Amino acid sequence: MRKIIPVIVLASVLGIGGGFYCQTYDYVGELQQAVFHRGVTITNQEGQIWELAYYLEHDEKIIDDQQNIMGEMSDTIAQLRGDISSLEDQVGFWQNNYEDVALLYDELEALRGYREFGSIRQLKDWLWDDPTSEHPQSVYYDCDDYAEDLTRAAVREGYWIGLYLEGTHCQNFTIIGNDVYLIEPQTDHVEFWGFVD
Repeated sequence: MRKIIPVIVLASVLGIGGGFYCQTYDYVGELQQAVFHRGVTITNQEGQIWELAYYLEHDEKIIDDQQNIMGEMSDTIAQLRGDISSLEDQVGFWQNNYEDVALLYDELEALRGYREFGSIRQLKDWLWDDPTSEHPQSVYYDCDDYAEDLTRAAVREGYWIGLYLEGTHCQNFTIIGNDVYLIEPQTDHVEFWGFVD
């Protein structure tokens, strides 16, 4: 009988121990499954984070592109406004000086048998003697006044010197043979411009 009791006790302990082992094994398995599922969730969330980061970066690029385009458009608009302002200045110049220019061309038209300068040296000598470039510049006497006065001085002496407008700056020109020369009436600087034909 003594041998039976320890066997029963041992069997009971083994039965309980086996159940504990089985329960522990099941609990560890459940934990492992939970860890696995959490890992999958984390991986999915990391993927979403990377996707969001990509879209944010892409959106920032779109915003940068839009800002660059807007900057270029602003520059173009500013340039067009500048062009418009320049054209308005030219219109204003011609409106303000129309009568003087018309009178000057009437004088030129009335001139018959004008003579060209015989050489560039003769033109430069004539400019040296002419006092137009010595006139002090002011808000009341600027480039168009110099150019008109130089043309009048040439006409009075029987030479032909025309007016040339580039933008809002007025200069003179004359022809010697087949060559056209620009003249800066404020400084008497002469520069070859091109050929007549």
